[in-house]
Formats: sequence, structure tokens, C-alpha cells
Amino acid sequence: MRLGPLDDAQREALADLLGLDRLPDSRPFVPLARLEEAVGELSGSTVRAIVTELFGPVGDRAADRRRQEDERAGPWTWLADHETVRAQPVLADWAASCRATGLVAGSPVRTRAVLTDALEVLAELPAQAEPLPVFAARALNGHSHALDDGTTLSTLVLHALSTLYGIASPQSAADRRALWTRAGVADDDLSATVLVGGLRPAGDGPLARVARVCAEAGQAASLTLAQLRSPGRFTLAADPAPVVHAVKNPGILSPSLAHDGSRLSHGGRPPPARPAGAAHHRSALGR
Repeated sequence: MRLGPLDDAQREALADLLGLDRLPDSRPFVPLARLEEAVGELSGSTVRAIVTELFGPVGDRAADRRRQEDERAGPWTWLADHETVRAQPVLADWAASCRATGLVAGSPVRTRAVLTDALEVLAELPAQAEPLPVFAARALNGHSHALDDGTTLSTLVLHALSTLYGIASPQSAADRRALWTRAGVADDDLSATVLVGGLRPAGDGPLARVARVCAEAGQAASLTLAQLRSPGRFTLAADPAPVVHAVKNPGILSPSLAHDGSRLSHGGRPPPARPAGAAHHRSALGR
């Protein structure tokens, strides 16, 4: 190791310790073996013991790196050897892709926990036509939102399913719903909703009636995916054609609804071309 810079007194002390016939440089290189030998002859102890006594424990960086590497590799070694993966050899590709993606939040502990949940879910599939929240609650000890769209766990499970079925990973909300359905999880068309404000379609279908009633009251309507799939009869004005804006943040609706309510309170009516706002409430409709 290299020492220094040493003053004259330190150079003399080092020369005495090592039995040198001349003073070393102010920044000398000292062989650790020679230092260990000299310290042992003089004190009967070791360099590590003396340094520990003077300054506290000496770290082992190489051992620390090896331990950290083992900890980081632990979840992947465990996953590759898990009985669920060994029972479905194609899942070895999924396990390899999970490892390539990296640790969840950089944490081996968090990664193993999420992988454990993913394997628990896979072991329960195919399901018996349960809605996703119901299935999630049954498979994951009551955590009904654990498999909500966009969660790390949901992404892992869907990736595993696409690997099992030999298809591309789902890229859209519709793709993800179709993949869940293929795995026996019923399409939940009630919990996915969209907020609509200021929209006044004509017609006697349920969507048209609900939207009109809420618009006349200056309130937003919360429409389910089931209502959007089976809206019944409705038409929008052709002349002038209304403008419908789709936005993600429900707060954007507030100023529009407040304005409409003010007009209605004075007996007025928003013009037919009044822009309507639609905010996505759940991700199934927002993509």
C-alpha cells in the first residue's frame, strides 16, 4: 500500500519498524506482507487487530460486494428453481426476462415478495370466470386491488400469461382485458368508469338519458364500461356538431360544470356546441 505524505519523524518511525537502512520517501510503497511480518515480530499481533483496536472494525469491500451480488441474484435463483416455473418449462423464458428487467425498486426483498405473489396468482389460474377484483382477493389474501391495471404485479402476471400462451405481451387496455378473459378471469365492466360532463345526446337509450339528466343538473355522470358497451339509442347534434374533449384529470371538469350550473340557475341553456369534458376514472378506459 502507499503511505503519505509522511513528515520526517514518520519516515524515521517507518524505517525503524521495517528495519530499513535509509529513510523512505515521503510517499513510499510498503509491501503488506513485510508490514505484517514487522508488526508480528514487535507486538505478537496482526496489522488488522491493531488497526481495529485503534480505529474500529476494518471493512472487507470485496466480501461486501460478493454478499451484495449474492443478495441481488437470490430472487432470480429462487424464481428459476420454483416449482411453478419447473412445472411449466416455458416460464423459464419469463423468469429470464424478469431478471433482465431488474429488481423491483432496486430491492431483493421487494422483488421476491412481488414474484411470490405473481406465482401465487399463476397457481390459481385458470380462474372460474370471477371478476378480477374477486379473483385477486381470493388469490392474494383479500387484496382485491393487487391486480389492478398498471401495477407491477399485474404486469408480471400478464407477461407470464403471454409467455404461456405464446403471444405478444399486451399493449393496450383491451389486450389486457382479453388476456385476463383467456385465463378465466371475467371482464369487470362495472368497476371501470368514465366521467362525462356537459354531454346532451338525443335518444331514449340509458346512456343518453343519464348523460342528459346530469348535464341539465350541471353535474358529471359516471358511466360504466357496461353502459358504454350497450349504450342504447343515442345521437349527437349534427348542426352545429358538438365538440367532445377527452381528458385524464377529473379536476378539469370542475370549471366546465360550474359554468354550466351557473347558466342553468338563470334559466339559460348551454349552447349545443358547448364543449363537453370526459375524464378517465380508471385506466381500462384511459388508454
